[in-house]
Amino acid sequence: MNQYLFHQDTFQRQYNCSFYSVDDVPLEDRQHPKLGLGLIVLSLTLELLYIPGMVIINRHLQHSCYKFMCFICVLNMLILPICGVVTGWFALEGTVYCSRPKLMLHIGMIASGECL
Repeated sequence: MNQYLFHQDTFQRQYNCSFYSVDDVPLEDRQHPKLGLGLIVLSLTLELLYIPGMVIINRHLQHSCYKFMCFICVLNMLILPICGVVTGWFALEGTVYCSRPKLMLHIGMIASGECL
């Protein structure tokens, strides 16, 4: 991200998509509907399964280990939609880095916690 913000010349040199045309690979070869739907369904299911776990963890917050588990659970619940739903949507759409580089960069930044 530092290169993107402060060293645009280095960023353009290392993450340049001018040599690659997204349309060289047909859209049908880039799309993965089974994988995309699987990721979306699995991540939404896991997100729902976190809810009862959070309820149980919140009953025991007087212990420090449960405070850590609650913190980790909240972080996982925030990141899971990005890692699962967004990745699944990209697989359904056939989106690759060179088709939407800024969107991919910002979503990756959020997922890795650099914006939090």
